[in-house]
Amino acid sequence: MKIIIAIAICITTSITAHANWKTEIISDLQTDIYTPASTPVLNNKRALMLTLHGCSLLTAKEGWEDVADEYGMIVAAPWVSGDEAYSPRFAYGNCWGNANGDDQTKYSYSNDNLIEIIETLKARTQLNIDPNQIYVVGISSGGGQSFTLGCVAPDIIAGFGSVDGPQLGTDFLSTTQNVSLENCRNYAASLDNNFSTQIANFTAFITDSSTWKKDITEFNIDAVSEIYQVEFPTTQTGGVTTLAKETVSTHRGKEVLSYVEINQSGHYMPVSPELLDYPAYITEWFFRNNRRLTTHENIDPTLNVTINIYEQNITISGNASDEDGTVVEGEINIKNSDGKTVRNSVVLAFNDFEQEFTGFDEGTYTIRVAVTDNDNGTTSFYKTVTIEKTEEGEGEIEGEGEIEGEGEI
Repeated sequence: MKIIIAIAICITTSITAHANWKTEIISDLQTDIYTPASTPVLNNKRALMLTLHGCSLLTAKEGWEDVADEYGMIVAAPWVSGDEAYSPRFAYGNCWGNANGDDQTKYSYSNDNLIEIIETLKARTQLNIDPNQIYVVGISSGGGQSFTLGCVAPDIIAGFGSVDGPQLGTDFLSTTQNVSLENCRNYAASLDNNFSTQIANFTAFITDSSTWKKDITEFNIDAVSEIYQVEFPTTQTGGVTTLAKETVSTHRGKEVLSYVEINQSGHYMPVSPELLDYPAYITEWFFRNNRRLTTHENIDPTLNVTINIYEQNITISGNASDEDGTVVEGEINIKNSDGKTVRNSVVLAFNDFEQEFTGFDEGTYTIRVAVTDNDNGTTSFYKTVTIEKTEEGEGEIEGEGEIEGEGEI
């Protein structure tokens, strides 16, 4: 017992000695950096979290130490001191440059500074930062800037979070129309394919006297849900706390977009467990739903198919299952001898299925049945059948799917 206690004390002392904030200037910005002594929990590499202050909220590093230690995560908190106010990269005073209209790029306003901070820290091999675990969050102007960075650099940012942030390219006064959708698409340009593996959170303090915040936040969520091609968050998770309600949108078994409404007046990054410990909440959510990491060797789904042919009709039935997850989508595709698709059906929750296709002309057809699991593993079944002109004819074909990848005939 004494040995165990001595070891525990030694570990605690080590963490106290090595886990601390250090301040340095990177890309003209004073940046506070927290490096934990603990080991990383995902992929044997460290995540990097940028946390951005608001215009008059000159620090965003409060509350990050414990969660950084828990996950072995680097935290960087840059801040605009006001000396940069005359630079066109920043908006005014202590604000970030997110309100500067629709011409944002990786190399304009505040974006180039923040990306340089990310690249500088990534280049330090001793930090062991995983390029697939880079996140940015912020409050107010910092929330708008985190959203902006997520749109101009979706290839770099795996997830972003905005607390009480404005629409893209605006300040808080813009509530009458949704400009975030068009701006985000314009910012991303040719990098928009990276949105398919990005995730986002929007959090807002909303009361009866601050419905304008709800309008702005829901404009932003509408924009991102369309960009991610998911529904507006409607699935309730039961709430983060009694005052914070969470709804999410899911895709292929991951929560890709979350919306947290805090039923209280305020305008700050919350760090209270009773209200919402945002650093703990968002870190856990990012780590659990990261779409750029494969945390296990996926087992592809199993597929069994039966094909019945009666006169000019084809009935396709069967079942699918997934040993290490869920089947999230199934597709039936039928092509004629010229390779042209003549029937196609996409079905969600494709476990037990039966579909009838009628009115085929005489000829040869190739049937493909494919199912996809929540880790994007796909199993396909192929069969060629012949429809003949007969008064009556009936047949049955059975088979098991084979893993063919995602290619089509």
